[in-house]
Amino acid sequence: MIPSSYASVWSKTECGIPSLLVSAEVSHGCAKGCDLCSEFNGCLKCSPKLFILLERNDIRQIGICLPSCPLGYFGVRNPDMNKCIKCKIENCEACFSRNFCTKCKEDLYLHKGRCYSTCPEGYSAASGTMECSSPAQCELSEWGPWGPCAKKRKLCGFKKGNEERSRKVLQAPSGDVSVCPATTELRRCTVQKNQCPEGELMPGHYTLSLWEHVLFTWHQHLVSLQDVTNRALSGA
Repeated sequence: MIPSSYASVWSKTECGIPSLLVSAEVSHGCAKGCDLCSEFNGCLKCSPKLFILLERNDIRQIGICLPSCPLGYFGVRNPDMNKCIKCKIENCEACFSRNFCTKCKEDLYLHKGRCYSTCPEGYSAASGTMECSSPAQCELSEWGPWGPCAKKRKLCGFKKGNEERSRKVLQAPSGDVSVCPATTELRRCTVQKNQCPEGELMPGHYTLSLWEHVLFTWHQHLVSLQDVTNRALSGA
């Protein structure tokens, strides 16, 4: 006859009587969630929904049963027993599999399952995170119109100068506009050389004097056209 203390183990082990007596001794007094244990190694088999984690204690490995695996481990479900397996990635705090990290240790950046001190070239950390985002991309506005032909901040007194146009950065990775393409562009231009009026454009008065010089340039241009027209009519 089987002692009453072994009766609850019978349905767990589903073994013959000799094995039952051995298993009963091993399983007696197991922690909650553990179906099979020993005094020397702790739990040997957890309940079906739990994971077994092996912790080293000197030369021994002690098994404990957990509902989920702790940081530094990932869970693998098997028909026989679910296990917690240690991450093998350097500086990884949490992982999805043996070779794919999901969270790095403090002050390190996560990129494609690995940990780095800085994001690889062409990548940047997503806003407010330590995860390297897709290759850095900037969103820019359309180019504005070309400005008037100018040289050294003047609109007169020269024949060859530069025109400038600009655009705006609408969005930059992590707010860093330095990784974006240029927002200004220059091209050469040629105009009819005109003498500058009194009170040349001086530093600090660029915005105020600019339109004055634009109007002056157009006035000179209209005067020149009028002279050409008058001479043509006189010749006719």
